[in-house]
Amino acid sequence: MKVRSQLWIAALCSTVVSLTAVSLTVASLTVASSVPALAADQEHRDSQPPQPIIVTFDASGAGSGTSNFCFPECGTVADSINAKGEVAGYYIDNEHVAHGFLRRRDGTIETFDAPGAGASHYLGTVSSGIDSAGTISGTYTDSNSLSHGYLRTRDGDFTTFDVQGNITGLVTTGMNAEGAITGWFGDSDDRAHGYVRNRDGEIVTFDPPGSIQTFPESINPDGAVTGTYGDESGGSHGFLRKRDGRLVSFDPPNSTYTLPFSINTEGAITGTYQTGPASHGFLRAPDGAFTSFNPPGSTGVFSSAIDSAGTITGSYNQSVGPVQAFVRDRDGAFTSFSAGPDGTTQNTTPLAINAKGAITGYYVDENSVSHGFLRYFNQDRCEDDKDKH
Repeated sequence: MKVRSQLWIAALCSTVVSLTAVSLTVASLTVASSVPALAADQEHRDSQPPQPIIVTFDASGAGSGTSNFCFPECGTVADSINAKGEVAGYYIDNEHVAHGFLRRRDGTIETFDAPGAGASHYLGTVSSGIDSAGTISGTYTDSNSLSHGYLRTRDGDFTTFDVQGNITGLVTTGMNAEGAITGWFGDSDDRAHGYVRNRDGEIVTFDPPGSIQTFPESINPDGAVTGTYGDESGGSHGFLRKRDGRLVSFDPPNSTYTLPFSINTEGAITGTYQTGPASHGFLRAPDGAFTSFNPPGSTGVFSSAIDSAGTITGSYNQSVGPVQAFVRDRDGAFTSFSAGPDGTTQNTTPLAINAKGAITGYYVDENSVSHGFLRYFNQDRCEDDKDKH
């Protein structure tokens, strides 16, 4: 099963990255002395940048890497997050069967399988998006190894769908807040074509001019789609399909291989491109202008998601050490982070970011076992005793 850049990973147990809480006690102060003291303390706290919180999690039944069918390609993948902080994803069990999950704001995880999903090795159910109503989109592979699309409502009701001409499999890759879905399907010549399915179930297929393989990746609230297409010469280019169906091809300067992964509300696009053996992140502004970037110390970049404010997240390779995650703010400043324990995490890969800057994805531990993570800021009240994602 090939889904979202072939993410096959594993999970064993839940880990919570603990954060130290600092409490201040003010007592036995006169009114005259307490006011300036409190004001000074408030000024100090206001001057400190907000600190992110990271929690990790696994769906029940996620593979531990102990099965010959599993290792090292099992585990929990958190794939998407909506504005409410609900996370959708999938996990692969010890028999290498995929299952979907929804992680609610209170931290509970519901697992599910789409009707008709196969229950044998390398089959099952994966997710690719979650909208503002909590509806999840995804792909399931049946017992004949043919993949199809599905929608699952917050209440657990399913709708399955296909595109006319789907011969070798349909994959969903993106969903916007209004419930429109994009993805691709394979024809009898094993060529991939893009599609958009609106919330009413109407489907339109498309290919950029010159494309022999079309792979949409992301759809924004306006219905604009971005992704990659391949041409006859073996080149890979980015495309933008506007809401009215007009198609624009693009490549960052000197790119030999262009892979867009995400488009935000304003139409800004981020992704990865290559110049020879080196890979870089890029930002394509709504006016078509490009900005290339590399986190400090990076030798290769995977830029996976962009939010409405222009904050970008992804991961990067280092010459020595694990694959690190990064956040790039709209001014170009970078912050690196690892979702797992220091010294034992092989890689951290963000896959989605919501409008509040909450990031979800997965990390792989020292045993090649993978776990979902959620990174957010305390003021969003995303994870505490009363209000959890």
